[in-house]
Amino acid sequence: MANIKFSDLPVNSAAQNLVGVYTSNGISSDVLVPNETGVVTVQVVTPTTRESITSDGSQKLVLNPSSSLTNLTIIFPASPANGQTFGFFCTQTVTTLSLSPESIINAPGFLTANSSYNWYWSSTINNWISW
Repeated sequence: MANIKFSDLPVNSAAQNLVGVYTSNGISSDVLVPNETGVVTVQVVTPTTRESITSDGSQKLVLNPSSSLTNLTIIFPASPANGQTFGFFCTQTVTTLSLSPESIINAPGFLTANSSYNWYWSSTINNWISW
């Protein structure tokens, strides 16, 4: 898990483009939500087809495969706290996407290149809700 402060990212850097901190890069600034200390935790992986990626508990999972993938599984954080956020951003197309647990609300079945999805955990309904 990497702790990244917005102010630590060089302006117009590949890191900014990858994690989507600034709207000027075409990605909404709400892609990442800093915690109370202004830190966003990010897990960056380079997945391959048919791989299962397990969240390490970071707020954002950045998927940076070398090319499009046919199948990928993302496993959400275990034992989330109420209000905990989790999302992912993918730089390439994923033809078939599986999410675990399978009951995630508004789960996409595929990804287009440079797409991003975000959820928060609701203890009230015991599920991840997209936002």
